[in-house]
Formats: sequence, C-alpha cells, structure tokens
Amino acid sequence: MTYYIDRVIGRFAAGKLFSKKPVIPFGPDVSVCCGYPLRIQKTQAKTVATLAIGEFVAKETVSVCPQCKTSYSSDELRQIVPTGSKFGYDVLVFIGKAAFLRCRSDTDIIGELATRNIRICPSEIAYLQKRFIFCLATAHKQSAVHIKEVSKARGGYILHLDGTCEGDSPHLMSGLDELSHIVLHNVKMASEKTTSIAAFLEHIRQDYGMPLALVSDMSQAIAKAIREVCGGIPHCVCHFHFVPVH
Repeated sequence: MTYYIDRVIGRFAAGKLFSKKPVIPFGPDVSVCCGYPLRIQKTQAKTVATLAIGEFVAKETVSVCPQCKTSYSSDELRQIVPTGSKFGYDVLVFIGKAAFLRCRSDTDIIGELATRNIRICPSEIAYLQKRFIFCLATAHKQSAVHIKEVSKARGGYILHLDGTCEGDSPHLMSGLDELSHIVLHNVKMASEKTTSIAAFLEHIRQDYGMPLALVSDMSQAIAKAIREVCGGIPHCVCHFHFVPVH
C-alpha cells in the first residue's frame, strides 16, 4: 500500500501534500497460524519519514498465534524503514548519494530534505552516512556470487588494483574489474606492504576466481604480491602510470 502511494505522489513536494502527519496502518501479512485466527497482541505507533510522503505516523498492529504464541508484525513496514530507525531506506540512500556522489554538505542535505517535509539534524546525517556505507558493503558482499556468475559469462575479468595514497598515511587499496567497471574489493591498509596486498588479492581470488590478467602501477610490493597469489597470470603496467605527465 505504502509503495503504491510513493509511486503515485512521488513527483510532488511532500511538504505540500498534508497539513498534518497522516496515519498509515500496518499489520501482519498473515491472519492464520496453526489453524487459528491471529489475535491482536498490541498496537504501536512511531513517526516515520520517507522521501515521497515525508513524515507520517506508522500505526502497526502486532498479532499473536493463540496456539504456538508466535508473534507476527508487519513485513511491509520493515521493508520501508529499518527496525529502530525513523528514516526510511530511501532517505538513507538519498543521504548516501548526496554526500558521496554529489559531494553535498550536511547543511545542503538538511535543506534538500526539508523541502520533502523531512526534519533531520547534523548528527543523524553523519550516522546515516556511515550506515549507508555499511549497508552498501553488505549488499556488495551478498552480491559476490552474482558478480562472479556475470564475470564468468563474459569469459572472465581483468583486475586493476591500486592504492589511493603514498608515504606513511593509510592506504585504500581497491580492485576494479576493467571489463565491467565493478569494484570487486577495497580495504584500508596501513601501508602498501607485500603481505597486506597478498591478503587483499587472496580475498578477491576466493570470491571471484583467478583473473585473466592484472594491471597495476610499477610498485614492487604489488608485483611481488601478484607473483605470490596469481603466479603465471599476465601482469601489465598501467599506461597512465607508465607515461610521465608533463
């Protein structure tokens, strides 16, 4: 029901839709358990915020089986907003994209969400940015099998790996499939040491199999790690790193 409302009114400014918070009922997807009708156990309400509707009151009915005492809540509500959170998954994704793809500041994001009738403070913005990264990493890990199947159907993948920094500062080592442009893995490491890079490559090998070829800069530590983990696989030097820029 709520998904349908989101699709119908999503093109309008949520702040102009309602003079006060609407109350939307939610309940279990089933009505029978162990052959018995469920009984109402309790009713609970909380304020929820989604992009299309803005803030609304989710009134949830929790039912219980009179035979086995199993409790049933609303799966639909859990798909809209995480347990224990006020803000919907769509708000979480909006904040993550605004911060990391559009480089918007916390103040900018607060202003953009205000036009959608969503009130949020800077500390909540900071928390949801971190939660976005966690959810994205979890989703990526859960998709590893599918990514491997797609890569295999293409005939394999070419791994391009590099670190973001030099010197003594922490490095973010990333591995990218040059054919699909999918980031396969990245990890923060203290420095570009062979042992750390070898562990990084081993993780990719276990999840996606051996690459067809590898591409990197002229780092000796990377070259040694590649020989240890992917011995016999063609190793090419990145043209951007090889040709000096004047």
